[in-house]
Amino acid sequence: MMYRKDFIEREFEKLALLLGYILNLRKEKKSVFEMQLAAKTGLKSLLGEDFDIETIEHDTDVNDYSPQKQQALADILFELGIAASEQNKPKAAKRFLSQYLHILQLLEKNSTTFSFQNLANKAIADDIMQS
Repeated sequence: MMYRKDFIEREFEKLALLLGYILNLRKEKKSVFEMQLAAKTGLKSLLGEDFDIETIEHDTDVNDYSPQKQQALADILFELGIAASEQNKPKAAKRFLSQYLHILQLLEKNSTTFSFQNLANKAIADDIMQS
């Protein structure tokens, strides 16, 4: 049991580091491509080589992730979408944000916790998707 707890804690530490790295890339105004490459590489090492950030909406394996992994993935997709929007790449922004909204639907359906941050981010994503 202790081994499993240590493994889970390490996985969350990796997700936190990946999200921090992506946030830092966004703060440094790096291109969406650079951020996407970092996300792809990091998420493939965490979630498996068959993970594909491009087709997350159609990836049924996302349903099997824990709510914490779904939340981390949603956060990464949100940051990628916001960065793409800031860099005037509306197609990329809408693609990432639609995936983000899909993950939020899963979280709302499967999770017992409520997040004000998700509510605020969802409003931002909806505004960008409608523009």
